[in-house]
Amino acid sequence: MRRAVCLLGLLLWPAAASGASLALTEGQRQEAIRAGERSVTAEAFGAEWSVAGPAGERAVVLTPFHRLAIAARHARFGGKALKPGDRDKVLREARDRLVFWVSLRGGSPDILAEVLDHNFQDVVSLALLEAELCRLRGGGWREARVLDPRGMALDLLRAGAVDDALELVESAQHLAADPAEANALRRVASRLLLATGRVDRAEELWAHGTRRASADAANAWIEVARIRERHRGDLPGALEAAAAASRVLDIAFALGRGGDIGELGRVRLRVESRVRRLRRWTAAAERRAARDERAVA
Repeated sequence: MRRAVCLLGLLLWPAAASGASLALTEGQRQEAIRAGERSVTAEAFGAEWSVAGPAGERAVVLTPFHRLAIAARHARFGGKALKPGDRDKVLREARDRLVFWVSLRGGSPDILAEVLDHNFQDVVSLALLEAELCRLRGGGWREARVLDPRGMALDLLRAGAVDDALELVESAQHLAADPAEANALRRVASRLLLATGRVDRAEELWAHGTRRASADAANAWIEVARIRERHRGDLPGALEAAAAASRVLDIAFALGRGGDIGELGRVRLRVESRVRRLRRWTAAAERRAARDERAVA
């Protein structure tokens, strides 16, 4: 088994580095799909993902790139292109996973002793992990020194501890050093708050993220606009928040803050689209209100 894994390591280093990535970029995804589609005319497929040892053992590695290529290959065999929904499903299932398939050959079952010992250690590790998760769900997350707040919040939600999940993300977003991570935590917390009818608290939560001239602050203003529009029915207030997002972007661009020009451009398109839509809707609502007043008079 050691020989097979070592051979597999030699196979993946340094060749096919992009294909061995656990998090594919959009370019790598398209490359995987093209590789899978082209493979239908090839005599062999996947040779770069497997290696055979001198004693007949064989090791195969399944990365997100390889699994996406296989899905595209199967779709092409059916005369179709891989659908976006199927592509996203494969990527979700393969996210951050590296799977090894190892076939061993020998004249004695003793070769499996190491495999059985390794599997037993996996069972022990999983049991200890589940025990730790139970401790964290029971309130231990408050004292945990290293914690993924979003992941822990989702686990608490699955366990039905909505209030604990909300407490966790609200406290974590105040401590997050990365503004983008803070906004991600606010998004989780605001969804919980809105689901329980606490609209004022959700808007206040996003207001904390609007105090700097940056793309993240502009995104926070857009979330305020969304809450006012969808949960309050306050179109003028939503327009005011969207206009504030536009002003924040102007200041961020002038000061050279808030990310690269590409990021600012993407946020600018999103902001201006919402400003135009809210202006149209607000003007239409004002015309309806004036028409109703004339009808009453």
